[in-house]
Amino acid sequence: MTPEDLNGLTTPQTPVVHPDGDRVAYVVSTIDTEEDQYDRAIWIGDADDSRQFTAGPGDSLPRWSPDGTRLAFIRTEDKVGQLAIIPSDGGEAEIMTDFDLGVTTFEWSPDGSTLAVAATTYVEDW
Repeated sequence: MTPEDLNGLTTPQTPVVHPDGDRVAYVVSTIDTEEDQYDRAIWIGDADDSRQFTAGPGDSLPRWSPDGTRLAFIRTEDKVGQLAIIPSDGGEAEIMTDFDLGVTTFEWSPDGSTLAVAATTYVEDW
């Protein structure tokens, strides 16, 4: 195997079942040896088909809202991940945060009205 052979590899990761149990969101990761990075996009699959749902190349950690109407995820641009939300029937993702050092994880509230995020930020001297 050579480094060029890695360009053809794709890996599904982090599957999350939709609240209705009929769909799953998951990340498809591919290796880009030219750019020396992993490209990640979120895909949606059901019993019949799968399709790419987000454009990537830095989308990860999908989480359905409790009512299943929205999908939150981390979108990484310029090596910093921010929280993004997209309607579950498609459309444009909206970036919800702007932390200098990015969001590392998040969780929906039980009623889906809010999200808690964990993020790193600069602090003044102690």
